[in-house]
Amino acid sequence: MNILKLKEVEDLKVELEKIKEINNVIYGENVVPVLKDKAVELLLKIDQYFQDIGFATKIKSNKLTATYNTLTFTAEIREQQFGGNIISIMKGDEEIDTIRVVIKTTGNGGFFAIPEDKVEAEIVKLKKDIGHAKSITKNYENPVYHYGRSNNNQISYTDIDSLLKDVFQ
Repeated sequence: MNILKLKEVEDLKVELEKIKEINNVIYGENVVPVLKDKAVELLLKIDQYFQDIGFATKIKSNKLTATYNTLTFTAEIREQQFGGNIISIMKGDEEIDTIRVVIKTTGNGGFFAIPEDKVEAEIVKLKKDIGHAKSITKNYENPVYHYGRSNNNQISYTDIDSLLKDVFQ
């Protein structure tokens, strides 16, 4: 048993927890408010889109209602458990799309060799986790926002007008 290696494991665990705590603070201060702002901005753009094509619109409590004769659409902002926001778009009682407001992330992925020694394997894993946590810190410090659709997970939008065109046409 190598006590110095066990000590290194403990130090790495402490370092990882500190980075995670910092990430939680940065996320709450830097990311969550802008996610909310971006969701409101999107709702206002949807409102303008419907007005431009002749619908009567009303926004109340983060919910847009757009009507044209008997045709009714709604778009509502819903907060997600982990700070993100979605906008649910309905035609009557039918959900036609859900748009997520998220930040783009860059991972610290890839494969790595796992040593046979359990302690050495834990050190490798903790170092990998620390690298990943540090990349999350960078993402949270300088977030890049985009929109994703539930009906098409392959496309990411940074331009709201392109997003709305794809949703409604």
